Amino acid sequence: MFENYESNNKKTTGALLVSVSGIDFIYYWQTKRLDMLSIYDVPLLSLLFLFCVFEVFSFKESKPRRYGFYVVYTLITLIMLADAAYSSYFGKYISVNQLYQVTSLGQIAGDGNVIGASVSPGCLLTLIDYPFVLYWYRLRNKGKKGMLDELARHWPAKFSFKSLWKEKEFTASFIKSIFHIIIYIIAICAWYYYGLNPQNLRSVQQVNHIEFFTYHTNDVVVNVVGKLKRSSVDEKAIQKKMKVIVPKSSGTAYKGVAKGKNLILIQTESFNNFVVGATYNGQEITPNLNKLLKNDTIYFNHFYSTTGVGNTADAEFSALNGLYPNDIRECYRMYVDNTYNGLPWMFRENGYSALAFHGYVKTFWNRSEAYKNQGFQHYYSEEELKKTQISGFGITDKEKFRQAVDILKTKKQPFFSFMITLTNHIPYELDQSLASLKLKSSDEGSTFGNYLQTVRYTDEAFGKLIEYLKENDMYDNTVIAIYGDHQGMNKETPSVRWKMTDFLGKEYD
Repeated sequence: MFENYESNNKKTTGALLVSVSGIDFIYYWQTKRLDMLSIYDVPLLSLLFLFCVFEVFSFKESKPRRYGFYVVYTLITLIMLADAAYSSYFGKYISVNQLYQVTSLGQIAGDGNVIGASVSPGCLLTLIDYPFVLYWYRLRNKGKKGMLDELARHWPAKFSFKSLWKEKEFTASFIKSIFHIIIYIIAICAWYYYGLNPQNLRSVQQVNHIEFFTYHTNDVVVNVVGKLKRSSVDEKAIQKKMKVIVPKSSGTAYKGVAKGKNLILIQTESFNNFVVGATYNGQEITPNLNKLLKNDTIYFNHFYSTTGVGNTADAEFSALNGLYPNDIRECYRMYVDNTYNGLPWMFRENGYSALAFHGYVKTFWNRSEAYKNQGFQHYYSEEELKKTQISGFGITDKEKFRQAVDILKTKKQPFFSFMITLTNHIPYELDQSLASLKLKSSDEGSTFGNYLQTVRYTDEAFGKLIEYLKENDMYDNTVIAIYGDHQGMNKETPSVRWKMTDFLGKEYD
């Protein structure tokens, strides 16, 4: 990628850039796990494309080309920074579809310093090469003609194949130009093969999910050029197919045991299975859940979240409708106008009311619009609930549960109530007056320690919910189902991965 230049200064600058750029790309690939570097295609492709970026803008000397390079490389740097930052929180690179999430991401960033707490400072390493590259490019091209200019300068006054061998400078320039053209052709073919993936090969997908240039090429092609179009679906055809592929059940021992009872379905923010039944520093992390598991509870310990780019919103979309989300755009925006035959509508058809509760603003993840066609008759959010106790992101879980029960006791039974907890939302901030878990000094202030603290608080909130229901004679006639929406401890963050590995006694993967 780098050439030898006439001055020692140029050689030194080029060598330094090699080292700096290496750090830059190694960190970038680290955001998708270092073990992926075993795919040799990734570094080779990146170097090939970088070579072409540099050389194309040096093909002919001109100010527009020089400034064009500055613009292009600035754009590459900014996108790489955005990828690294977004990946440190969401575990994936940024996509053009995240432009639709600006409102939601803005809400996250504006409350509780979520982004600041979750984005790794190491992301700034993607900027480390920027000033050196610009300086090197300027130094390299200062007073130097472009490749076409060099070829024209050495072109023989009288061209003939017989005398061509005498024109050594022309021959060298010509061979160099041909070599570069071959490299460009290889790069274009590689870009087409990996970026567009015409054969839809999984091995190619594996590469272009971590290689910078081909990932973003594929992203633009799929989500801009080949934008998905809605089409009608034959409902009868689907039902006919389902009768064939869905096995018939002879029934279970629990069939009908909850008939006519209320259902409270709780989606627990960032809640993971490893805390259930576990102890920390001599303390139960989830004493209330542990107690529930011993009494009239069915526990599924292999429940896996299915989230797309919408994370929390996509998790509830799957839970409510029995459908997978997509990895293109969050479902509550992409399919906001669709009507589903999900839990809210099914319960309403059986005489239930359908209500939703959340302790944050109603517009978050576009719930205020999406819930209308989901079948909820009313959505109680921060705007309608009383802000009697705020911690971190919004109304605390205990207070939200208390207010929800106060509302539910006035409603006709049976009801279906969907509740989303909030206190255990990253960055896991909890007012010290609400903290009950005694942390080790080494875990105080860490993401791991804060997570355990807010998990303990949410567990206490579950205990309070039980109390509230019993106090209002609703407990015996209510079924409570609890699940976690997505991971709480991001394995891509080194400090988190180390803490989790130590806590679990095995590699956190």
